[in-house]
Amino acid sequence: MSCSAAHEMHELVHEAARPAVPGERVGAAIARAAKVLGLPYARARAHWYRLARQVTAEEADTLRARRRQLMIERAQQLEHEAAALRARYSQQDAA
Repeated sequence: MSCSAAHEMHELVHEAARPAVPGERVGAAIARAAKVLGLPYARARAHWYRLARQVTAEEADTLRARRRQLMIERAQQLEHEAAALRARYSQQDAA
């Protein structure tokens, strides 16, 4: 596995653990990332700490696809929250 692939998988698992929960232990963040990515905890932990000795192309492609889906879901959630805030502020302006 190339260094760039190892770095990418490390970053991907960290991204999946976001948003961080204040006071949360690292193990809980890894568990959350594993659940979101559909990985076993041990595999997510290996990527988190850059201990994975190899990553198959299939695994990398699957994780990249899951990251894309997570980004879409987060963007939709943010758009929904922004729309709710706009509606709330327009109600306050009208009052």
